[in-house]
Formats: sequence, structure tokens, C-alpha cells
Amino acid sequence: SGVSKKITVTVDLQEMGISKITTTKVNGVYKTGDVIPVTLLFTKKVKLSDVTITFNNEKPLENLSSDTLAISHQFNYTIADDHDLAKALNVKELSGTFKNESDEDVTDKITDSFGKLADNFKDNDIRIDTKSPTISSYSVERVSDTEHVSGKYYYLNADDTVIIEVNFNEKVE
Repeated sequence: SGVSKKITVTVDLQEMGISKITTTKVNGVYKTGDVIPVTLLFTKKVKLSDVTITFNNEKPLENLSSDTLAISHQFNYTIADDHDLAKALNVKELSGTFKNESDEDVTDKITDSFGKLADNFKDNDIRIDTKSPTISSYSVERVSDTEHVSGKYYYLNADDTVIIEVNFNEKVE
């Protein structure tokens, strides 16, 4: 008579890698100084060491390190005034060290999966515009009954009303 023991085996076929790169910002145009949070979603929990992300061939973000095992890690990208204009924000390069739950180096698996993730940030249409808008024209309409114009200047009294229309060279919100 033998001894038997019941064991449970779980087969994990999920490859270690990046599943998606995303942001919580809505599509639109962002200016110098705006912060774009960028989240790397992984297929399994990882820790990061000296990880950098490069956007649109710009300067890489500062290194991010985290001893926390997590399925996602967030970077904050602050738009610099020398950012390449009118391009959609796109992750071009990812470097650093990635470790799994067993503290094994999985950097090659992460960078391989990043290389295959050709549509990273695909759903984003975040555009960068670091040029300030300029006034292209303006007009002034006097609504008050009294004339307060001397040459090209308008002089106003209390309770006078004027409507000023300003046109910019681009959409201003």
C-alpha cells in the first residue's frame, strides 16, 4: 500500500512583458509645463530600476526606480519648451532593469515585448504645441452712448460698456 498526495499545478502561459502604454489625459493639445501621466501596464508584476522612457526622440524622462512589485508603473512627462511641435506623443525607447516576483532579471523580456508593441500609445492623440498664440486682429465696439475716443485710444467712464473681440492665430481655450 502506497502513500498518495494530491497536488495542484497551475500552468502559467502568460509571457512577461508590456501589455499597453496609456495615459489618463484626454486627446488634445498640451503646452509647455503641462504634465502628461504615462502608465506602463505589464502582463505580470515587476519592479523597476533606473528605467527611462524617451518620447518622440526627445530627451528621456528622469530615471524611475520602484522596489514595489506592481502590474503598472506611472511616469509623469512634463512638456519642455523644446519639445518637437505638432507630433502626437509617442514612446520611442524604454531602458532600465526590470525584475519579477522572484527577483529575476526580466529586462530582455520586457524590452522584447516593447519592441513588438508597435502600436504603443496608439489610441492617444495628445499633441504638443510649445509656441504661444499671438493676436492676429482685434476690434472694439462701443456700446455706451457717450463718445470717449481720442485718436486711437478709448477712454472709459464708470458704467461704460465696450465689447472687445480678439482673434488669435490658433484656437485658444
